[in-house]
Amino acid sequence: MSIQYFIVTLGILLAKIVGFLRDIIFAGKFGATAASDIYFGVFGVVTLLFTGIGMALSTLAIKNLGRLELGTENERRAYVSSFITRTFLFTAAGAVLMAVFARALVAVLLPDLREDMIPTAVTVTRIMTPSLCFVCVAYVISGVLQNSRRFFIPSIVSLPYNVILIAQLLFTDPDVIAVSVVTTIGWGLHIVFQLPQFYRLGYRMFSRGGKGSFGVGEAAAIFASNMGFQLCFIIDRRFVSGSEGAITSVNYASNLFVTVSSVFVVAMSSVIFPAISKNHAEGKLDYVRGLVGAMITLMFVIFVPYLLVAATFGHNIVSLLWERGEFTAEAASTTSASFLIYSLGVFGYIAQELFSKVLYLSSRYIDTVCSAAAVIIIKLLTGGIVYEHLGVYGVAAETSLLLTIYAVYISLRMKTAVGKYITRSTIRDAGRVLLSGLAALAVYVIFRAAAPGICADRVMFLLPLSVCGAAYIAVIFATGLHKSLFADIKKRRED
Repeated sequence: MSIQYFIVTLGILLAKIVGFLRDIIFAGKFGATAASDIYFGVFGVVTLLFTGIGMALSTLAIKNLGRLELGTENERRAYVSSFITRTFLFTAAGAVLMAVFARALVAVLLPDLREDMIPTAVTVTRIMTPSLCFVCVAYVISGVLQNSRRFFIPSIVSLPYNVILIAQLLFTDPDVIAVSVVTTIGWGLHIVFQLPQFYRLGYRMFSRGGKGSFGVGEAAAIFASNMGFQLCFIIDRRFVSGSEGAITSVNYASNLFVTVSSVFVVAMSSVIFPAISKNHAEGKLDYVRGLVGAMITLMFVIFVPYLLVAATFGHNIVSLLWERGEFTAEAASTTSASFLIYSLGVFGYIAQELFSKVLYLSSRYIDTVCSAAAVIIIKLLTGGIVYEHLGVYGVAAETSLLLTIYAVYISLRMKTAVGKYITRSTIRDAGRVLLSGLAALAVYVIFRAAAPGICADRVMFLLPLSVCGAAYIAVIFATGLHKSLFADIKKRRED
């Protein structure tokens, strides 16, 4: 399991690096302008809302494939084909409706957009609506491949999309309409890229038959549960839309946060969820509890240094990535501060991607749906007031606070579903991680006092960052945490 996790992590990391390159080129071409606000205001629906639906369908497909009553391999393949057929039909209908009501959708997403820019925003929206079909079908295929222990292709599925978009940005003049067309084509390539391996496994895209229900109610519940996190970012963009360039800064900040976090969280979810689903269906809760505890330790090891980096070198990283061309130092400052604030909500992201899925297996949808709904309702009711008094940073801070409260609630409810999953060993390992983080922070303080110019430099900050990282790893090894880091995962591995 640990080898698979690292393979998937490397695959996602490769895809995200190319995605960062795409964002860097886009920032240099468009800067933080009304055109970029339109693109990200609409594109945010594709990347957050559409992918939320896709992830819900993928999760449901894996859950259903893990059930024992599905029977033979032929029945499983027939079920997958039927599932994809119904996914395509439902999402195609949704895409048509979005295209018809594109103007109303623009009014909701970009309420303060200049009048002369509204026709462009409507056109962009209609161009991107077919992505709903492409995204959802691609996610279902990814879930099927992961359930069949084919992890690498789904982990790098965004590569073709990013490559053609980078080529379009490099070799043509800035044009938000053209970029939107290429973006939609790129989402279609997510399907094409996975089809060879999908077909080699004996699966087919479309069919009328298939044992097992589609589970519209379950899919809707999973989708609603996943939307607390995604909709917070969309709502944030809506509230800051009155300030030109603010949507772009919030987009880059939230995208950086989700991108870095997802490299590790999504990799872990992709690798272990099919196994957890299978063993949960068989009633092996000891396995589930042990693996969840091991995941918590690993996530702690990863995200303690992540938060420290965001707090100490976040501005350097944003400047290195995007501060060029039309993307000014002021935009970089706003983006980096928002990035740090959003990063404080990382435990909410972990709860959504890992803990909520365990509750899905127990069909405890009321816990996940109600908590997500509470987050969204509070955000809608208070976001405008927060923005009026505290600006962009206040909006981001409210999101992080709500997501942290959500994470605490989901963690408590998961205990009632599977039993005690945090042991003394887990707490002891967390203490070792915090000690390692303090060592890295001490190194940073020394560098900051002795060589402040290096710490503030746009490129040279990589030197103190590397030394801090070395200190963190050294203490991890000194405390012996490295010996047991993957012990529980390996012990519970199911071949």
